[in-house]
Amino acid sequence: MTVLIGITMVAFAAATAVLALSVAAKLADWETTNTVWPTQGLARRLLSPVTVTAVEMGTLAVLVAPAPVQLRLALLGGLYAGYAAAAVALRGRDCGCFGGLWPSRFTGRHIIACAAAAVGVLTGAGYPPLADQLTVQQVSGVAVASIMVGALVAIALLHRRGDGPPPPPERIARVVVYTSRMCSFCLALLQQRSQYQAMAGCPVEFLEAETKLDQQRAGGAYPAGVAFDAAGEPVYGPVHGIRKIRDLLRHTATGGTALESAAAGPAHSPAVEVEADSSR
Repeated sequence: MTVLIGITMVAFAAATAVLALSVAAKLADWETTNTVWPTQGLARRLLSPVTVTAVEMGTLAVLVAPAPVQLRLALLGGLYAGYAAAAVALRGRDCGCFGGLWPSRFTGRHIIACAAAAVGVLTGAGYPPLADQLTVQQVSGVAVASIMVGALVAIALLHRRGDGPPPPPERIARVVVYTSRMCSFCLALLQQRSQYQAMAGCPVEFLEAETKLDQQRAGGAYPAGVAFDAAGEPVYGPVHGIRKIRDLLRHTATGGTALESAAAGPAHSPAVEVEADSSR
């Protein structure tokens, strides 16, 4: 019994921390979350980033509330079982689980990890004598501590990812926009490539990220914009999402402040404006 309780609580703590990290990462860069979200069409309407994130936030709220232990275990285990099923259905596609903070793809490891978490947590939910050994206060304490760990990891990753100030436009010799066949936003962007090229003050190349080097430079999320110097070395980026790519291109044209002032409102330049895209 003691071993089973240990397995259940370790699985509960790990699954809760990862869930908190996922929510924090998605909310920290919502535009990229929308861009890399893997579902399309009807599936996207049913399982949109808003819907999934709302369910995840609701789950976290229940996990820390003084609700029955079995209910909390069943809710978290069911959520991870859903993750495992989604990973099977979307295997090979970009994963929006962590927005643009931690780009990844649905793989066999993703399936195994989610399934293992689901089994570990549901073991306690499906075996009442085991759940009866855990008090409401114990489970709430573990949930709160796990959420704090997940949030701290998200903060550390965000700090490490910080882009810093963009280089002066004269240092940028070209911008490469990396795309993927699995990305619907990339298709919309490619259809307007001439407008994007006219927007920049340097050559703009659209490249499907097929090699490992390209995927690494793109950060694993698409579309992605990376600025290169005359020696062919990346000097800024990747930036993800159509709006941020536009800001980077405008920066090369204006010498400007598009990237620095993005938080204050949309940047404008005399360059050609692109029609509103589906990601906004």
